[in-house]
Amino acid sequence: CDLAQEDLAVTQKDRDSAQEALVAITTDRDSLQEALAAATKDRDVTIQDRDSAQAALAAITKDRDVAQVGLAATQKDRDSAQQALAAMSNKCDLAQEDRVASQKDLDSAQEALAATIMDRDSTQVALAATQEDRDSVHKALAAMSN
Repeated sequence: CDLAQEDLAVTQKDRDSAQEALVAITTDRDSLQEALAAATKDRDVTIQDRDSAQAALAAITKDRDVAQVGLAATQKDRDSAQQALAAMSNKCDLAQEDRVASQKDLDSAQEALAATIMDRDSTQVALAATQEDRDSVHKALAAMSN
């Protein structure tokens, strides 16, 4: 009976040890489940962060594409403005050449006018001399008639 009681005591100790081991295993399992839940939550947050980052990247790419279209339009406008400026510059150059030619024509016309005035003055002097000659001839004729 003592042996049976000793066996029972050993069995009781083994059962207590097994229960302690089971409690430890259950605690470990609960800890692992909590860690798994935390890891799952972290993974879900990471997936959400990744999705947000991809959405932000898509928005940035779209903004970049829009900016590139705007830049291309601005470049085209700048090129058009440069062409218009070059055309205006050419017109200004032609207008300047026309002005120079007109000034030369004006200078030539003024020289011709000055020559015409000198000719008129010479003609008036000659006319005055002719008038004097005619008056002298009239006087001489009048003197001869008398």
